Amino acid sequence: MLLGFSKIMKDGRKTEKTYDSSSLSSTTTITETVTYGYLTDDNFTFAYSEINKILRKSRKTKKEFLYQSYSLYKRIKVLKKNVLKFKNYLKILDKSHKVDIEPSDAQKIVSFHKFGYIEKIENLTDVSLQELGKRYKYERMKHFLYDCFNNLNKELTTISSKLKQEEKSLCEDLRVLRRNVDFITRLKIDQTIFQPKKGRSVTKMGNKRKSVKIKVNCPQCGRSLKGATREMIGETGVCSKCKAEFVIEKNNK
Repeated sequence: MLLGFSKIMKDGRKTEKTYDSSSLSSTTTITETVTYGYLTDDNFTFAYSEINKILRKSRKTKKEFLYQSYSLYKRIKVLKKNVLKFKNYLKILDKSHKVDIEPSDAQKIVSFHKFGYIEKIENLTDVSLQELGKRYKYERMKHFLYDCFNNLNKELTTISSKLKQEEKSLCEDLRVLRRNVDFITRLKIDQTIFQPKKGRSVTKMGNKRKSVKIKVNCPQCGRSLKGATREMIGETGVCSKCKAEFVIEKNNK
């Protein structure tokens, strides 16, 4: 019953057989009821009710796990993009040789060049993505094990707390860099990093060009990748279902 068969057991617990018994004077309808299992009706009703309570609690825990996994994945992707933005800002400042920088900002910018400063965040995002990838199999579980998903939620909470510290630190660092980069440069970097790439083909329609879509399936779960175009071949794709990362190929299956 705990494995999800309580409804089946309830429906198939009793069987009724009806037949007519005839005599010279009358016909009698006889109904025979056969009850399977060792529980009385009252005991079975009590067990059925309690098990449904356990299953509802477990389903709620699994939903929390799925929501937390998806939220963490989105945060990690944004953090990776902010790391790339940080590197681009720092590279531009190194080339520009700007002299009118506030002393407090200058000290911080110098500290950004320390060995392992940004690599620490990069390693954390990579490890966090790997940890999420290990847990994607639990999303497809049909049974609802409360202890299992409760422990997984605790692990995700630990990952979330580590990310939160680095997110806060990186946001403060980006503010320092943005203050010392001109508006046009900031706009170009933001558009390059945060806007999705749009593939274009050489198929001509008058003076316009049309994107040619290709069919790409996730190698882990088989889910189709939406919006894949021929120009995206060789880039890294992310499955919307299992969150697996893979290289986009024309005949990827």
